[in-house]
This record gives sequence, structure tokens and C-alpha cells, in this order.
Amino acid sequence: MFISYKYRAYPDATTEARLNTTLDTCRWLYNKLLKECTTAREAGIAPTMRGMQARIVTLKEENPSLKGVYSRVLQMVNYTLWSNLRALSQTKKRGRTIGKLRFKSTSRYRTLNY
Repeated sequence: MFISYKYRAYPDATTEARLNTTLDTCRWLYNKLLKECTTAREAGIAPTMRGMQARIVTLKEENPSLKGVYSRVLQMVNYTLWSNLRALSQTKKRGRTIGKLRFKSTSRYRTLNY
């Protein structure tokens, strides 16, 4: 069980720039993992949450900006993606028509989980 607290932050300019960089990196990771998940499913491979989490380690070598973000934050991005996929699956089981998950733009990805 996760306990979450929401805090209103009033950062200075340097902290705000660093938070925006972290947010952009997390959004990039979410979109990258979503793309890899959909291409794997189209190829007939069933990706797993742990497999995608292990993929984050190799993505750190490809994208050095991932090394500037705490690993727990990156793991929570993966958890968020899989909880969204789980919610879509539950909706489909209830008999509703569903689409696909969207890639997140700047205006649609605004949360960091520490």
C-alpha cells in the first residue's frame, strides 16, 4: 500500500528548472516504455512489469539524463504505466469499449512520485 501526500511547492528558479528537467525525463521514459510495450504486444510477445523495469537499466546507458533522476522515481513511472494498463484491462473485462493508452505530452504528464 502506498501512502501519498500532496504538497504545494513554491520553488526558486534553479529548483524549478531541475524539477522540469526531471519531469521531462520521466515523461520521456513513460512514452518510451509505452512504445516498447505496444510494439512487443503487436509482435506477439507478452511484456511484463519486471521486464520493463529491468529495461530501465539498459535505457540509462542510452539516455544519460536518466542517471540524473532517482531510480525509485523511474520505477514509479513504470508502475504508473502498468497500473494504467491494468485499469484498461479491467474496463475491458466489464464489457466497455476501450482504446489504447496515449503518449503523454507536456500538458498531460505533470506528476512526480518520490
